[in-house]
Amino acid sequence: MKRTIVAAVCLALLVLTSSSASGSGFYTSDLGARSTAMGAASVASVDDASAAYFNPAALTGLDGINVSGGVTVYDVSGEFKSDSGETARLEDSLIPLPHVYVSGKTGDRVALGFAVFSDFGLATDWEDDWQGRFLLGSTYAESLTVNLNPVVAYQVTPALSVAAGPVARYFSVDLQNQMPNLLGGFGIGPSPLAVSETGSRIEGDDWSYGYTVALKARLTEALDLGVSYRSKTDHTLSGDFKIDDDGVNGYTDASIDVEATLPAYADIGLSWHRNKWTLAVGVLWTQWSSYDELGFAFDRLQGVPGINQTGGSSVVTDWEDTWSWKLGAEYAPVPDWRLRAGLIFDPSPVPDATLDPLVPVGDRLDFTLGLGYSKGPLKVDLAYLLITSEDRSFQTSGAEAGLPDISGDFEGFVTHALSVSASYRF
Repeated sequence: MKRTIVAAVCLALLVLTSSSASGSGFYTSDLGARSTAMGAASVASVDDASAAYFNPAALTGLDGINVSGGVTVYDVSGEFKSDSGETARLEDSLIPLPHVYVSGKTGDRVALGFAVFSDFGLATDWEDDWQGRFLLGSTYAESLTVNLNPVVAYQVTPALSVAAGPVARYFSVDLQNQMPNLLGGFGIGPSPLAVSETGSRIEGDDWSYGYTVALKARLTEALDLGVSYRSKTDHTLSGDFKIDDDGVNGYTDASIDVEATLPAYADIGLSWHRNKWTLAVGVLWTQWSSYDELGFAFDRLQGVPGINQTGGSSVVTDWEDTWSWKLGAEYAPVPDWRLRAGLIFDPSPVPDATLDPLVPVGDRLDFTLGLGYSKGPLKVDLAYLLITSEDRSFQTSGAEAGLPDISGDFEGFVTHALSVSASYRF
């Protein structure tokens, strides 16, 4: 019976994965309005302090002390249509994602930078009574990363700069869902205290460390190359597994550790400048195959009164590496103004076998527009982002744990986002 109870809780954990408003899987690249407006194809053309994130090697091209900051706000909509006729929708919510950067020259060839940003995260809020409410994180999910990233850039030659720096990454999760009556569901017998279902919540966080390296090269007078790489980070998120009705349905509160890897990614791009035009192309490789398994460990798991035990499980996610393709353009009709547009093709890393309510989208096609205004040392950028997604079919069986089977389609997932950034040179 102990193994059955552990398996029941671990079954609910099978969908501990993540999604975000933008980017493949739960990666987001909307960390500067100019870059967003140009379809995130900015690794070879970034021209303000946001280079501390997009391409730290470009910091050697900035004079003085530069500060940049801003926020992107997302509005995500979508629904699940079950084969039985039920429709469940994401609750309305606005998701803010801020960013802050600073840089300065310390000599003719050396520049320093510091970036604070969130490149992985999620926010989903499904209706509390929908058919998939027993899957972990299926009623409410929020995840956040905060990266602290100092960098040093060095100009090797007038045409080549390189950069590197450490990254400290904070990763937190808050996952909520309903849990069924475990006592009755496993034939242990009816409990006079049992209710039909109860709410559960997993919260945990962790710090881990990685690094970034970058390069920028002037290939010709009109053509630049940019390359930026960020390493993976391995996390053990320590926290709590909490039940609204502690002990009533055969569950009790417990300490929990969740092992997860946030993947490495590399951004490679070219930027062509001529007269009033800048054209940029890029490709983003994300090593989602490193996110192949999730590990769970309970410090204390009490399945029924009087049974205390440790428990653990691992879940295969089997995600796949992705290549996202990006295209951007910028036009200067007059000296102080810039008009921008972009396009991104962003394939999903999630195979059908491990699809879940937290990453329910398919391949994405993103459209971007924006403008910029500069006056002396001040620059302000605005961007609009539209993310469209292919529909995905979803099917899961809960028979082993006495849960209902779920079959249907995730449809109509669309994200609208507005981004604003301001930069100042001292």
